[in-house]
Amino acid sequence: MHCRITLPLLLLHGALPAAVPAAAPAAPGPWSVIAPLVAGTYAGTCGERPGAADAPGAIAVGADGMVRSTGIEFDPRDSELVELWRGPEGKAVRTKVVLRTMYEEAYFLLLPEGDSYNAALKSGERTLGCKGVTTVPKLNERALAIALAPLLEASGSFECRNGAGEPPRTGTFRLAQGHVQLDRRKFDLTQPGTETLAISRGRGMQYSFLLNDGRGVTALYDARGKLKGAAAYERGVPVLGCGAED
Repeated sequence: MHCRITLPLLLLHGALPAAVPAAAPAAPGPWSVIAPLVAGTYAGTCGERPGAADAPGAIAVGADGMVRSTGIEFDPRDSELVELWRGPEGKAVRTKVVLRTMYEEAYFLLLPEGDSYNAALKSGERTLGCKGVTTVPKLNERALAIALAPLLEASGSFECRNGAGEPPRTGTFRLAQGHVQLDRRKFDLTQPGTETLAISRGRGMQYSFLLNDGRGVTALYDARGKLKGAAAYERGVPVLGCGAED
């Protein structure tokens, strides 16, 4: 039995990340794959917001996956939304990391700013911001499709449609070793382009790859990480929508 995904493809909408105990071991799930690629000490000029004077400081993502600074900590496993972005910014490839709870009671942000990064950590009533961070996350080194292969690599058969009124036809999807094929369209995900991954707790994941000319592909996964649909784009507009076979 087939399920239909019509164009434009319905993308993920939903909530985002949260906070917890010190020294808790990393649990299975997306963060256990992502955490080693974000782990590090993000040092810069820091200050509590609002109003505190800036001074040297740091926000650290530990080997246990916890995010900490002096008197503040956040467990990303509580996150309701994880958002990762990797792509060209100026002459360099940069990465953005956003982990947050639904109403932003807690979050960790790592965002490019010029030649450095800004980092921020919030938990409860305390918020710390750091600027001039020069540490580059390991996540920046390789395409997300390769670095996060345990989460993203998948294949499946689909019922696909080119647009409203078009008869459905069977197509296939395969993402492996930094390459993706959807029906007859193929992409090398290691080529210059913008990758995004959004993980909404309890709802699923969405991975997208977009070239500068607007060609690209999106893959949708359910809350268990199983592939459930995909779409291809031309000039930034969806031209093929597919739903995984039941």
